[in-house]
Amino acid sequence: MKNVFFIGNSLIGTSSIPEQTAKLFNDNGDAFSVNKCKKDGYRLSDHEADFCKGEFADELKSADIVVMQEYGTEHFATRSSVEKIIARVNPEAEIYFLLTEWDVTRNRINELRGLNVKFIPAGYVHERIVNENILDYDDLHLPEDYHPNYFYGTISAATVYTVLTGDLPKVCDDDIKALSNIIKSEVETEKNLKSVLVVGGGGREHTIIRSLIESRRTGLIYAAPGNGGTELDFVENVNIKATDVEGVVKFAKEKAIDFVVVAPDDPLMLGMVDALEKEGIKAFGPRQNAAIIEGSKVFSKQLMKKYGIPTAGFEVFDDYEKACEYVKAHGAPIVVKADGLALGKGVVVAQTVEEAIEALTEIMCDKVFGESGAQVVIEDCLTGREISVLAFTDGKTLRPMVSAQDHKRAYDGNKGPNTGGMGTFAPSPIYTPAVAEECMKNIFIPTVNAMKAEGRTFKGVLYFGLMLTENGVNVIEYNARFGDPETQVVLPLLDSDLFDIMEAVVDERLDEVEINWLDAAAVCVVIASGGYPKSYAKGYDITFDEGITSTVYHAGTAIKDGMLVTSGGRVLGVTAVNATLREAAADAYEDVKKIHFKDSFCRSDIAKGL
Repeated sequence: MKNVFFIGNSLIGTSSIPEQTAKLFNDNGDAFSVNKCKKDGYRLSDHEADFCKGEFADELKSADIVVMQEYGTEHFATRSSVEKIIARVNPEAEIYFLLTEWDVTRNRINELRGLNVKFIPAGYVHERIVNENILDYDDLHLPEDYHPNYFYGTISAATVYTVLTGDLPKVCDDDIKALSNIIKSEVETEKNLKSVLVVGGGGREHTIIRSLIESRRTGLIYAAPGNGGTELDFVENVNIKATDVEGVVKFAKEKAIDFVVVAPDDPLMLGMVDALEKEGIKAFGPRQNAAIIEGSKVFSKQLMKKYGIPTAGFEVFDDYEKACEYVKAHGAPIVVKADGLALGKGVVVAQTVEEAIEALTEIMCDKVFGESGAQVVIEDCLTGREISVLAFTDGKTLRPMVSAQDHKRAYDGNKGPNTGGMGTFAPSPIYTPAVAEECMKNIFIPTVNAMKAEGRTFKGVLYFGLMLTENGVNVIEYNARFGDPETQVVLPLLDSDLFDIMEAVVDERLDEVEINWLDAAAVCVVIASGGYPKSYAKGYDITFDEGITSTVYHAGTAIKDGMLVTSGGRVLGVTAVNATLREAAADAYEDVKKIHFKDSFCRSDIAKGL
């Protein structure tokens, strides 16, 4: 007979359900000797528990199994408290941590990473029982005396019993089949949680991580290099640059990472996904030969021309003098694009010939973007409204996400220099069902098919930068990954498990996954450092007032001496979700007022007038 010792008050002792719990544990062959304690000291909180002070030493040392329980989402046991308890337990004992709150995320598991603790997902069992309306258990609670604590505590006890014995007690045979199946499936899921590494350290990566944390299937999550926000979310930041292919692969192998999300463009073009797959590690993102759709403007324009995908007329140049001659002959306005990656700043919409020649000089002669400017694309300047549509694709199936519109210029009224994005909103009011149908028929599917025909099957997120002109929708650009800051408004509207979708993309079974979206609107306002997108200072303390209801995604932040500080140009993205764009924008701007750091600025017209 094994001796089980419980730490917590919702299972044994002071619980409102001692008789029901005892029925589960003691009336079934005395499988366990249950230590009961009516002291509130059994409750772990943010304070040092009695256990940490040396009490119950004999009981802990004699236990074969120790089950610890967190107490409410606001009173989690600290890691240090759990470590002190573990130090007092028999080294050969099995230690379990009971997650009783159904909204506990992977943060709890991340906080206790590395400790010799197994997790029991009672909270998820509670959630499914309520969601599936499985409430009529005569042996588990009395409906006329129903109370949430009574119900949850008993279900927690049933879950613990199942985990420790492999099945539920026979006394529940008449009512337990559905519950038993739920418990077993949730426990099996808990055993097979996937460790995930997200490569990157901006607002896009923080948003992806927040979505992955919500997945029922993810366990430990790492970020390379991550930022201050990911660290605050109990994600383990790894000091590896996003472009360090060898370092990322080595870390993934050492930690036996199950799944890697390569989010930025640079590592995709460097072949990080290829390198990971070579080592047998699942990775989300296109391979190097497919990432070229973003990595080379020349390639993408020629692809569109070859396969009849609508885009602006263009010419390609690798000779500065010939490029200047073309601009003078063509006239302005005209668009100049560096061929390679340029941090989203390699495109100049020149309103005059002089502006175009200045752009050519900077790109081709001054080499402000290095070898990315060895070739340029000069294209006709289209007029119309811009739309961004991201899509999941496994190379065979394509599933568009919610449409979005972003604001690239630094200042109100679309004035000032181009940036990586000062704000965005979703969905776009001009992306009507008719426009969506046109895009799917003329752009989305033809692009996926074209890449496959070229021997460059694209798997990952394909970003379509579109312009709605008088003559139909044209492609302005492709990206080979989630857009930033579009991700900060698109993923908050996702009503499906992001990890399930990503895994299906990698396994080429996207057609099997149902993807749902909230019937709502999202607005993201970027708060930037003074001077951005040019020179700016770093290291300023960031403070938050109480009452922020929006989600704050971190882009250029770091933790320094225990304080959150600025570390980049675009610092934070404040995203609000509401029924309409107008309401979401109002919520976001209300919360922007509650965030402070020196020399901060933002645009005041994101989603204005919608």
